[in-house]
Amino acid sequence: MQRLRKIAVNPRFWQIFHGVNAGKWVVLFPLGMIWLRDSVPFLMYVSLDTALTGSLAAYGAALGARKADPDDPL
Repeated sequence: MQRLRKIAVNPRFWQIFHGVNAGKWVVLFPLGMIWLRDSVPFLMYVSLDTALTGSLAAYGAALGARKADPDDPL
């Protein structure tokens, strides 16, 4: 668990994480709008990906905020 916390508060990890996601959506957005807009598996993927990446980013933000608090024993 300690290793996960170390990764989650690492700014370099979040820079790479958001860069990869931005690149992925640059590729998937035109593909989804042109060819796959009525595809149920594609819509399920988009929904799942959005939920997971949003939750993961919120987890990292929460751990980063805890680490910035000098009174937190973390």
